[in-house]
Amino acid sequence: SSQVTIPANQLTASFPLNAVDDMLLDGTQTVTISETGASLPGFFLNADNVDVTDDELLTFTVSANQVLENAGPTSLVGRITRHNTDLSAPYTVTLSSNDLTELTVPASVTIPANESFVEFYIAVIDDTVFDGDQLVTLTAQAPEYGPDVTVDVTVLDLEPSLRLIPEFFSVSENGGSLNVQLWRLDQADLSQSVTVNLSSSDLSELQVPATVIIPANSDHVNFVVTVVDDTLLDGSQLVTLSAAGSAQFAGGNVDITVTDHETLTVNITPGAFLENAGPGAAIGTVTRSNSSDPTLPLTVTLTSNDLTELTVPVTVTIPAGLTSTTFSVNAVNDPVIDGPQNVIVTATATGYVDGVRNVTVLDHEPPVITGPAAVTSASNPIITWDAIPGALRYDVWIDDVSNRIGEIIRDINVTGTSFQPTEQLGVGRYRVWVRAYDSLERPGFWSLPLNFRVDTPPAITAPVNSTSSATGTFPRISWTAVANTAKYDLWVDNLTTGTSQVIRNKDLVTSSFVTTEDLGSGTFRAWVRSTNAVGEVGRWSNPVTFSVLAAPTLVSPTGASFDTTPVIEWTPTESATHYDLWVSNLTTGVRAIRNTFIQATSYNVTQDLSAGEYAVWVRAGSGTQYGPWSQVRKFSVAAPPVITSPVANGTVGNTPTFVWSSVTGAETYEIWLSHNDSSTKRVFYLTGLTGTSLTSSVSLTSGSYRVWVRAISTMGIATKWSSYVDFTVASATSPAATLPGGSLGGQFASLGSPLRNVSAENAVRLPLNTELSSPSSVESAEPSFVQVQSEMRSTTAQPTETPREISEEVAAVQAEAESCDQVMALWQETDWWATEAVVESSEQPAVTPETATIAAGMGLLLTRSPQRRREE
Repeated sequence: SSQVTIPANQLTASFPLNAVDDMLLDGTQTVTISETGASLPGFFLNADNVDVTDDELLTFTVSANQVLENAGPTSLVGRITRHNTDLSAPYTVTLSSNDLTELTVPASVTIPANESFVEFYIAVIDDTVFDGDQLVTLTAQAPEYGPDVTVDVTVLDLEPSLRLIPEFFSVSENGGSLNVQLWRLDQADLSQSVTVNLSSSDLSELQVPATVIIPANSDHVNFVVTVVDDTLLDGSQLVTLSAAGSAQFAGGNVDITVTDHETLTVNITPGAFLENAGPGAAIGTVTRSNSSDPTLPLTVTLTSNDLTELTVPVTVTIPAGLTSTTFSVNAVNDPVIDGPQNVIVTATATGYVDGVRNVTVLDHEPPVITGPAAVTSASNPIITWDAIPGALRYDVWIDDVSNRIGEIIRDINVTGTSFQPTEQLGVGRYRVWVRAYDSLERPGFWSLPLNFRVDTPPAITAPVNSTSSATGTFPRISWTAVANTAKYDLWVDNLTTGTSQVIRNKDLVTSSFVTTEDLGSGTFRAWVRSTNAVGEVGRWSNPVTFSVLAAPTLVSPTGASFDTTPVIEWTPTESATHYDLWVSNLTTGVRAIRNTFIQATSYNVTQDLSAGEYAVWVRAGSGTQYGPWSQVRKFSVAAPPVITSPVANGTVGNTPTFVWSSVTGAETYEIWLSHNDSSTKRVFYLTGLTGTSLTSSVSLTSGSYRVWVRAISTMGIATKWSSYVDFTVASATSPAATLPGGSLGGQFASLGSPLRNVSAENAVRLPLNTELSSPSSVESAEPSFVQVQSEMRSTTAQPTETPREISEEVAAVQAEAESCDQVMALWQETDWWATEAVVESSEQPAVTPETATIAAGMGLLLTRSPQRRREE
């Protein structure tokens, strides 16, 4: 049971009834639908009936749908099948045949209880009538199962007859011919031949012989049907071929379909072309075959089976009245090295046989060269190109265009996509090609040529950029060689004077050059470039800027002087930004002054120099670079004069002239002459001499003499005694001759020597080497120097080069100082300070090593005794 609701404001409500197929053969069943209750009172309950008709299935099948009329009574079997589920009762079915002259069946058959089907024989009747094949309908009646069930069976006639059997039942009109067999059937006696008339229902499609003869003792014969190919677009045509009957035979017919064969023809010229031929690589023509009726335009569809090689228009139209039209064939240049490709172009249109044409697209995969640039400075430029898919290797060819030399470089086995020649290319123009080989060792096309120019610049190797010439002269300019260079072009500017091309030589055949012209000091900038044999030039080298800093010439001070703070001057050097000054004390072996950053051409010594002999050097600087040191210049502070006459160990007359060098700032000079033999000592000691020479007024006896000279400043400061000079007087007179008057006018006792007790051996003069060429002559001398006071040094960082003095010279000067200072240490103790004549005596005060050491430590600056200063 179920419920249904009648909606408010409505009188009725519908609801579905679902039939149940029970698979029972139970006939029509009446079902009552009743109302059993209502939700509201006051309604009468009703009912209604529904008839459910039975619908069980019964089927009728036969063992064959075609049978020969002589097959007999048991050759064909029929079956009746019921499909319901209640099989408990048998069921009887009524059978009938609509042609009892061909087939007969039982009047009825019964399906047994508990069985679903029943089988029975259908009898085939063999008549003697030329009636051909007959279609018989068999019927099964079962009212409970609904409508009658039928089955059709064809009974094949077996009376003598003619039958046409074609090779094919369908033939194309362009087939040319068709083989057909003509049979005589069911004739027991074949001893006689039979002549049969043939005909065709459409001779414009199929044509047959008028007659054919079936030979005696044969049941068939073959004949040929001619297929007519017309030029009409007429579609498929059904043609009937007939073999005429007679009193003995029934005639035979067969239907053959002649399909239309109007064609499209495609022609492409040329039939092969390169894939890089682009649009319009070839011209195609499509032609229709129906030339008899081209009354309508025809749209033809075109296709290419490989669009990566070739494309054609999607459609073309053959105009009305024409049989053909043309179209463009476009080549597609793919990037794959794939060899020749066969492409099929097809033309299609409704009612036409497709037109097909094969076209060969030839491979054209030259590499695309991507490098080097049009101008390169690399002498071994890298040749690069895009990869070709499928390439096994590449072939690289380079020509020298400038010198017209072909194939200067060739490498046929490059496996990558770049190539760098091992041979350097000189300045000039070059051309390169590349081609690929595929896996079958087939060469591809050469690439388009790439032209490039090599402009390799030399590299200047000397002088080094931003340096100065260490020699002070213009340096040799050297550079790296460039391959295949015919000559070099050198250009030098003077940046200091602003003069361009102070050197310009375009015909240098070596990779270096030094000028013979004196260009002086200054800052210069140089370039060089290469020129090949045909006059093509390369790129200028990177410029090199350098300075030529000539050594300055020291101007002052000079000679000996009492000035302890002299001004040191020198000549200026072009392009110098500062100067480096070095002063060494040759007496002590100590560096006295080092100032590395003097921006003038003079230096005023700010701290008193101790007495002694000095060597000075100066050099020009620019930035951190320095030129050569100047020639050494020597000067002395409170240094003794140098006796120039008589010469050492020379021979003079008995009134010799003594000559000595001047000392700047000296007011007077003093001279001491001693006899070298043991009995006579001092000959004379003269003071207050204002000149630098003295002729002896004393006639000297023959013998050996020794003379010393020293200078006295206006402040009463005395130099040390000069180095002595020994000489010989050839003839002697009395040594008691009168000396000059005045302050020099006393008689002198012959004290032997101002050195007093210094032995002759220890007093040997140690020569001073004055030929130092530069402060750097001996490196080992540096440790003997001591640091000078900071105010006398530049704060600028010192270069690594350090002036060096000769150690032997320092030792000699120090020994000389010691021998001289012993004399000065005993100065106050001697009576030869007296202005009156001194009685000659051999008495000498004792000198010890201790007193000599103290005297040496005092330096060279001495003051006169108060007694002498008072006397002056």
